[in-house]
Amino acid sequence: MDKLTTVVFLISITIVIPFSIGLALFTLARLRRRSDQPIIMSAAGATIVPVRNLKRTYRVFRYAQNGINPQFEVAADGLRFKVLKPAHWPFADIARVDIFPIPFVTRLEIRSGSSGRLYIDVADRALAREFLRALPKGLPLTERAALVRDTGS
Repeated sequence: MDKLTTVVFLISITIVIPFSIGLALFTLARLRRRSDQPIIMSAAGATIVPVRNLKRTYRVFRYAQNGINPQFEVAADGLRFKVLKPAHWPFADIARVDIFPIPFVTRLEIRSGSSGRLYIDVADRALAREFLRALPKGLPLTERAALVRDTGS
């Protein structure tokens, strides 16, 4: 390589790498601020839950996830969410709700009788507790999920 090519290469690396890192940090901070909001009620009466990531499994070895613009709400007739496209799971189809902590988030697992599993990552246990309290009382919860809903621990 000649000197001009080397200089152009070094200048572009010096500019591109810090700019890319800064843009990534800005985007992550913006997504985190949005997911740390409290649960709100929509005009239609649904409970809108701010989530960090949604992951839906289908059958064996198939899944989709959305961490950029996940949407999740508890409506009167079931759960409405958007991973790749809007979906609706009626409460009667939900087989089990579980909760478990993973680093930096709290994960909820909802098993559907016919549609696979939905993993919901929320900011902390307090938000998970509010979500579990927004669900109807008749849903099957694991012991961990019932403990978090009832006592917060």
